[in-house]
Amino acid sequence: MDDYDQPPSVRYANERVPRRPTGVYYVIQVRPDVLEEHDGPTLRHAIQALHDQRITVPRRVELRPSVESLATRYDRFLEVATAP
Repeated sequence: MDDYDQPPSVRYANERVPRRPTGVYYVIQVRPDVLEEHDGPTLRHAIQALHDQRITVPRRVELRPSVESLATRYDRFLEVATAP
């Protein structure tokens, strides 16, 4: 049982807090044509800024997304992103 499975307690400012393990993560990829688009701050900060960012997934395996579904969607993404 690690520290995160323990009930919450009061922590003091000078107390060393253990870091949560990084665990499993996915990396966000934005299509190249969207990265090259110049259409204002919403596109730049809401979509383009997500490129290459990590998304951590839940520790509990049953709460994680389906690997097969993600693989299918990612393959489709690559087809569209590389199409002329």
